[in-house]
Amino acid sequence: MLYRAFAHVVSDTPLSAVLDEAKKLIPTLLEALSMLSEDTLNKDIVYNLLLVLSGILMDKNGQEAVVENVHIIISRLIGLISYPPMMLIRETAIQCLVAMSSLPHVKIYPLRTQVLQAISKGLDDPKRSVRQEAVRCRQAWLEI
Repeated sequence: MLYRAFAHVVSDTPLSAVLDEAKKLIPTLLEALSMLSEDTLNKDIVYNLLLVLSGILMDKNGQEAVVENVHIIISRLIGLISYPPMMLIRETAIQCLVAMSSLPHVKIYPLRTQVLQAISKGLDDPKRSVRQEAVRCRQAWLEI
């Protein structure tokens, strides 16, 4: 229940305010993603949290906040690649992985094989847009 409340507050907060406190919010955001993705009734909340995470990843200052939690973020995103209830969650998780490929090489290179293995699930997705994002993601991570 607490994670649902957190998700509603964070998703309605302007991105500039979230970016100012990104280092403090990311651990709780990841925990909320993990807990809420277990129940399919929370799919809209999970999608909103992913949108917040993608907003953080697209911002230069947000990327600096993410660097400390790269391993955890990638493992959460990999878990969402095959999230059955909602195509937008799978697609957004893959887009977040593409954004993470631009983080410092030293931090993400050890996770390269893990991401490439996981993205193969996205290549077999029934939805075309998810497959297209998976191809983009695979290409971005192969170039690392």
